[in-house]
Amino acid sequence: MIFQDKLFKGLVWSAVEKFVIIAVQIIIEIILARFISPNEYGIMGMLLIVISISQVLVDNGLGSALIFKKDRSEIDFSTVFYASIVIGLFLYLIIFILSPYIAEFFKSNISSHIRIISLVVIISSASIIYKTKLNIEIDFKSQAKFSFFAIVLSGLVGILMAKNNFGIWSLIAQNILFSFLTLIFLIINVKWFPKEKFSFVHFKELYKYSSKLLYAGIFNSFYINLNSLILGRFFPSKQLGYYTKSYQFTIFPASVFTNVIQRVLFPYFAESQINKTGIFEKTLYFNKVIFCIMLPIVSIIILYTDEIIIFLLSDIWKNIVVPFQILLTAILFYPLIVLNMNVFQIVGKTNIYFWVEVGTKILGIIILLFLYNFGVNGICFGIFVQFLLQYIITSFFVSRITQQDFLKSFIIILYLILGALFLFFIFVLIEQFKNSWFYNIFPIVAIIIFYSSLYYFVFKKEFSLVYNKIFKK
Repeated sequence: MIFQDKLFKGLVWSAVEKFVIIAVQIIIEIILARFISPNEYGIMGMLLIVISISQVLVDNGLGSALIFKKDRSEIDFSTVFYASIVIGLFLYLIIFILSPYIAEFFKSNISSHIRIISLVVIISSASIIYKTKLNIEIDFKSQAKFSFFAIVLSGLVGILMAKNNFGIWSLIAQNILFSFLTLIFLIINVKWFPKEKFSFVHFKELYKYSSKLLYAGIFNSFYINLNSLILGRFFPSKQLGYYTKSYQFTIFPASVFTNVIQRVLFPYFAESQINKTGIFEKTLYFNKVIFCIMLPIVSIIILYTDEIIIFLLSDIWKNIVVPFQILLTAILFYPLIVLNMNVFQIVGKTNIYFWVEVGTKILGIIILLFLYNFGVNGICFGIFVQFLLQYIITSFFVSRITQQDFLKSFIIILYLILGALFLFFIFVLIEQFKNSWFYNIFPIVAIIIFYSSLYYFVFKKEFSLVYNKIFKK
């Protein structure tokens, strides 16, 4: 009971940490975007590719191996600490040497930028063991506080530097300072220092577990950064800046939201492990709930994207309107895909999980190769197509595993088609009444009426149960 209470509090603070940090990050990014140009954000996008891939190698799964190991000792903690530091220093040396070649690849003078921002790799390598100890204790509350103070302080420094025309260096300083402050807070509060020597025997034991996570992480990191890699290599940096900003305001928050949902629903689904029909019905139900919550919100934002972008970011960012709208539509499927993938883990079909993950990523690469010539809009549309196909593919395998009707999952696609037709109708109608009260009021009223009707149709059974409980006792 104590463990369950601790787990629940851990989940709550984990969710608080993620949502608060995302909210603060978005506010900081909105302010920074008023001082930093799309071209400079494009350069930052190139730098983040290097950091993102390096981060996977720094994390290397050793922290997860420590959490997984039941009889962990002080020798294990010390071994992971020393190994992480050595790996971090080695990676920084490699990046330092290769920075001119990386700059040449992107056709941009960013060698010195790469060498400076890569200090984050060394700092992150020292942070791993402290974060692991807090994760073992399910202490997400401390991590939430540390992250919040670090992001606020580093964000303020970034904003002050941007306001004083430091440009790209404002973003670099913000990233380095965030990592450094996080490490300082961790060291002060965890109060741990290595007490034992490095043990090759213990490292080898931990690496057996972590190596699989490392290989999967490298593949996933390469795929995630492939879009930025192509935009940075073959298009002006401004195009990568538009993509980076669109990604920050759509897919990134959606992934955090989905991660929180996954942590809550995974144990709930696990209770129905024997009843495959129950797993399918619950998955389909939650997919419908999440989709129906997100669809009207996305619809309103898409209708007023021009006004929102210009109001929040200024008119220098007006070219992100189309990629932003495409990615906003794509994220409707993101949480549904994750819930479907959860089913494979619940029923023990991890082999299907692996091949579906790899297969859909390869499919995404193929789509990207066909559409990258169309620039940032083509790449964003490719992401939408890949998410849509991944939802269909995962739904197909979920229905096969649970021996249910595959067509039941297609009801989500029907909702999307209805929503798209409705939005098209609204777009055509309000174009005739621009600069009037009708343009501002009618879409919101129409959306409320349309989605209220849709919700009643989709959840008629649930509404009836609630009505009977309240009025027919």
